[in-house]
Amino acid sequence: MAVSKESKISVAVLKKPIQWGEFQVKLVLLLSIQEEKQKMLRTFFDWLSNIVSDSKRLSSLMKAKSYDEFINFIIE
Repeated sequence: MAVSKESKISVAVLKKPIQWGEFQVKLVLLLSIQEEKQKMLRTFFDWLSNIVSDSKRLSSLMKAKSYDEFINFIIE
């Protein structure tokens, strides 16, 4: 697995979905994780799984109009 010097998560919430294989996608996450932080990936993916498994929470997240709204939703 490729690793980086700094951990970063980039988020794109698209106005219009794009075709990604068989799926229409509106939320794109790009991860770059430090080698020392690899164990945190499990926690992140558990959190992400909880969000995408709950249609109300996912819908709320997708309605974020700004970076601040998106971050506020995440830290709630």
